[in-house]
Amino acid sequence: MAFPSSLHDFSSQGADAPASSGNAQHKVRDYLNRIVTRCDLLKMETEAAGEPDLARSLDRVRSEAMLLFQGLQAVQPNSTVNLPGGIATTTLKAAKEIQEKIRQIQSAARTKTQLNITEDLLELEFTVYHFSKLIEDLTAPAVKAPEPGGAAVPANGSGVSSKQVVLIADDDESNRDLLARLLRRERYDVVFAANGQEVLDLLNRQHIDLVLLDLVMPGASGFEVLRAAKASPPAKDIPIIMISGVDETEKVVACIETGADDYVLKPFNATLLRTRVRALLERKRSRDLEKEKAEQLKTAFLHLEAERQ
Repeated sequence: MAFPSSLHDFSSQGADAPASSGNAQHKVRDYLNRIVTRCDLLKMETEAAGEPDLARSLDRVRSEAMLLFQGLQAVQPNSTVNLPGGIATTTLKAAKEIQEKIRQIQSAARTKTQLNITEDLLELEFTVYHFSKLIEDLTAPAVKAPEPGGAAVPANGSGVSSKQVVLIADDDESNRDLLARLLRRERYDVVFAANGQEVLDLLNRQHIDLVLLDLVMPGASGFEVLRAAKASPPAKDIPIIMISGVDETEKVVACIETGADDYVLKPFNATLLRTRVRALLERKRSRDLEKEKAEQLKTAFLHLEAERQ
């Protein structure tokens, strides 16, 4: 469905307007349009499947998205703050409520075996999430919501980063996008590689906590990258999950024997993949903390030895 009018008032900031204001207007319209359109499509699908309760819930989400559009349409921000704090706070609160309603719809839809709308609902939830982040970016720093788990160093004083980084290695952009949305929902940072050489370059120059590695990629295959990573001292302890559409026992065994920590087939189960990623990252965090403590003990021992000397 098309919106009734443009969002031209949203960022009319005169000569002092930042260069990105037009892009921000476009993104706001785009996110809200996607929310409304997807709700319309899902409503039709649930009505056709004989699920009027789900259809009504989706219609309420759609109506609330339209109210957000109408509220933001009337905003006349000044030249220094894209969105006034009060408007931003109200908008963020409404977006969080919409996100919670979508989660409730997801829970209800899982019990309906004749419905296959899990991925569509997940896409809808992530659209609302990204809309919230955009509103935060268009708001004065004082009212921005903190990013859960986003601190660079955890409260225990450890040097181990509290926000873990996952490398998605896949030459298919849609696969990368889907995996990224799943992982960002869990508050992980995400980086990308489209071929084998990019994977190896990133492993050598950037901190990575886990790799989701497609088996079939241009240039070096995922198996070749796996073998090279496990032979490299800086990367050998990084957990790697192979992702592939190839369901062949020999290939699975070869990857596991070469050092892969897991092997997931496409199309993957999102819940199962999240569980495996979480377990491997928790294990790696524990291992990193143990290494750090060992280094601290070694340093303390050498210091004591030096004092005794």
